Amino acid sequence: MTLAALLLVTAPQDALPKAGETVSKMIAKYHDAKTLKGDIVTTIRLGDQSVQISTSLQAQRPDKLYIRQSVGEQVYVLTCDGKNFSYNKPVSTLVAKSDLRLMEPFVAGMGLGDVYRAAAESLAERSAPLDLAISDMRDLKRLREQWVGLDLTGEVDWNGEKVYRITGQWRLTTTSPVTANLGLYVTKDGELRRFVLDQLPNVLQDDKSGTVKVSRDYDVHISVDTTVDPKLFTVLK
Repeated sequence: MTLAALLLVTAPQDALPKAGETVSKMIAKYHDAKTLKGDIVTTIRLGDQSVQISTSLQAQRPDKLYIRQSVGEQVYVLTCDGKNFSYNKPVSTLVAKSDLRLMEPFVAGMGLGDVYRAAAESLAERSAPLDLAISDMRDLKRLREQWVGLDLTGEVDWNGEKVYRITGQWRLTTTSPVTANLGLYVTKDGELRRFVLDQLPNVLQDDKSGTVKVSRDYDVHISVDTTVDPKLFTVLK
């Protein structure tokens, strides 16, 4: 599937753009970027408890990638220099305990999405912001299928910046029921600043209090077509 097939037809210009226009612009922004660099902070809340995942990303298309994620003291690193890539040993991988990392060749025909997918079980998390940034067509198609009923509700202030707020609902697949509400906060030039998923009531139940509130909040700061640090692409062994 081509990128054009994922983007909606542009509607007539109004005071505010349509949700489809804004999402399409956002997808194209990251897909067309030559370099990417920035951070994502994920806050996962389950009832009164919360945990944070910090992600640092750097990419240079077509073949260089760096992802570092940390949860408390646990660190996960994926590096690719265009010739090889390496990542933390997945917990389920049956290799010697001394082999803390796995290395694979970056072969002809591969893309950054293939590297990202290969290491998926070795990261703290995969997320919509990461999927957008890396822009593998399979992941972009899945995102568009998961996001339904999108509506651009207006402009809001977010961390001192004017952004468009888009609301909608989330489902796992096209045949799955809707299980969460979502929010997208996107700049006028198509950069994602925040992504929110709020679990719908009664999806999870707590025997004592009734409904357990579950949410994921992604604070995103990724610069497009910016200077990157070549040293970060060095494959760790």
